[in-house]
Amino acid sequence: SMANEKVLLLFNYINNHFLETDTCESNTVEASKELHVVVDMIISQMTVPLIQSLIHHMVKRNENYVLMYALAVLPPIQGCMPSNFDRLLDQLVFTGYSDD
Repeated sequence: SMANEKVLLLFNYINNHFLETDTCESNTVEASKELHVVVDMIISQMTVPLIQSLIHHMVKRNENYVLMYALAVLPPIQGCMPSNFDRLLDQLVFTGYSDD
């Protein structure tokens, strides 16, 4: 998938830019900041298949899988949109998903 390809590109970037060079040793503060950005990009890309799976199982009405994927994708939402997090947590986890 495209998300997996992007993750591999980002891992290769880390390998080529940080592990096979002296970037971390020569400028630790800047290297640390850049590495943090790249790791955040990897996490974002790895979230894509989780959200796709959540939507897939919502359509298929597989409640146990909806619960599992909701628990995987909802926590990052809490930091930036607490009210949406609370509503989604209630609808997908506590009361159980229903498309009615």
